[in-house]
Amino acid sequence: PCDVPWAANYGSAADPDKLPVLMLGEPGPESRRRVSGLAMLQAVALPCALCTGTMVLLSFPVGFQHEALANFLIILGLVFVGVLAWKAVYGYLVSEQYGTQEPTWFMFLAVT
Repeated sequence: PCDVPWAANYGSAADPDKLPVLMLGEPGPESRRRVSGLAMLQAVALPCALCTGTMVLLSFPVGFQHEALANFLIILGLVFVGVLAWKAVYGYLVSEQYGTQEPTWFMFLAVT
């Protein structure tokens, strides 16, 4: 006999209500959330793409031959970063107001 209550049903189709919830915990204000793989990929790829795009616009002949277009695209990138920063601050204020803390990547994206 084993002291672990769910070990007797290990590898079988046991009653899911009797199995412990290991990852997320019980639903409620303090439960853990799963990390989204897509959000992590965006948090890494988006700043890299924005930096690379800016460097391409400033380095290659496109930036010299079409200066107005290059400046417009760079300003558009800055506006995008500003929108991310606004969403990060707004999400923080909403979480403070309602006492919940939903995990978002906007703060990380705005900083990077």
